[in-house]
Amino acid sequence: MQNACKNTQLKILKILLSVVDHQKLNLIDTVKSVCVIEKIQLLKFFLNKVDHRLYDVNYVMKESCKFGWINIVTWLLDNVEYSSLNVQSATNVVLYRDFEGPDKTLLKLLLNYPIHDKVDAAKIIQECCWWDMLDLVKWIWAKVDHKRLDINAAMITACSRNHFEIVNWMLLNVNNNLFDIPYALSTAINADKDDLNISLIQLLLGKTDHNLIDMAALLQLGCEQCWYDVVEWVFGNANPSVLDIEKAMNKVYIQWKYNGNIEDFYKDKTIDYRRRNTEPLVKLILEKGNHNPIDLRKVLKQGCRYGSLDVVTLVLKNSDHYRLNIQETVHILFIECDRVFQEHSNEINDDNRKKETKNTDHALLDLAEAMDTVFSSWFFDNEQKVFNDTWKIYLDVTTLEVKRTDHTMLSIAKAMQIINSWINKDTYNDKQEINNGRVKYELLIKLILAKTNIYPVDLKEEFNQACRCGSVDVVKLVLESIDKKG
Repeated sequence: MQNACKNTQLKILKILLSVVDHQKLNLIDTVKSVCVIEKIQLLKFFLNKVDHRLYDVNYVMKESCKFGWINIVTWLLDNVEYSSLNVQSATNVVLYRDFEGPDKTLLKLLLNYPIHDKVDAAKIIQECCWWDMLDLVKWIWAKVDHKRLDINAAMITACSRNHFEIVNWMLLNVNNNLFDIPYALSTAINADKDDLNISLIQLLLGKTDHNLIDMAALLQLGCEQCWYDVVEWVFGNANPSVLDIEKAMNKVYIQWKYNGNIEDFYKDKTIDYRRRNTEPLVKLILEKGNHNPIDLRKVLKQGCRYGSLDVVTLVLKNSDHYRLNIQETVHILFIECDRVFQEHSNEINDDNRKKETKNTDHALLDLAEAMDTVFSSWFFDNEQKVFNDTWKIYLDVTTLEVKRTDHTMLSIAKAMQIINSWINKDTYNDKQEINNGRVKYELLIKLILAKTNIYPVDLKEEFNQACRCGSVDVVKLVLESIDKKG
């Protein structure tokens, strides 16, 4: 018998079973040995020819459930007394499959038979909720006596995985008095970060007494996930005394500063992405929250680093400027403007240059406007250093500095030397680069010659430089200045 099974000799098996008393054969081990995919035909043969009491029918049932042998499971349910079957054990095999979730077909097959009293229906529906199997949840709710189902536990399970469709269906089709909705909301809020779902949380917020909501935890989650609508809802419905504004701002700040691939940290596209997600939240917290616990210096520096004009304006408008390190803030602005400018001016591919021009101008404009706001609100200890740095960044900023500062405090000659050194560095001997140098620096030279005390300036050097670069306007200004000087 064993050799016949090993070699799949069906004819020999038929002869043996026809001439030998079945009770004298070791059918338990024999049937187990054919519970493999390649010998399924032998298994079917034994099921039809041998009394099931002579082999381990529960072993056959479990193996058939594991391999998804629907025909054999059906045969067993149709031909074996339920009292002889460990249906719960078979159901567990169907439910708890590694990395796959329940086998829908087999589960429906099992529950179509009158075995509900032999299985844990509450665990079955919970497992379906865990795996987001809404069709099975609906089917079980329709087929199984509701008294056998713990629908609240099923709801909590769905919330722990933030399965919006299942929870929404339950709220629409099941008596809501059966649910502990505040606990369901708390479960959704504290779910694994990969499973969080703002739509589900907003759905449960509309069903929950506000007094039963952990507003502090909800605020922190909203800030951490950059959920503007949730944070706005909390500010509109929570008692301000229960909110930790400093912690909330820190959550947003971390996303603002560090979110994203570190290799792309300083790229404009990455910065813009972080701005779009976090800047509205920073503004909302500054507008709605108590400023006192917030480290506004940190917020101001980050606002300047990303050229967030609205954030910079809000901080300057709502804080004591002496609490802020304005000098360090301006230093950050210079660094960022120079980074943006240099990053894009070093592009060597003309197509890339054209494509990036719009983004570059926008980034520089944002930073320049932020500088404008800071400059308009503060006078610096070292005006000369500020002036020497501004020419490298943006014409409008230099214009502002020239207008607002006593020229006797500035070394105009030093500033002009810096500009000329960068023209020489950038233009070198290439015609195209000479033109680039003119575009970048000519307006600044004209501004200084036209608006400031020019006498400390080496007009001969400026005249030679203008002629070299072909800058007619600068040549005219120098000649006019010489005439005025006499």
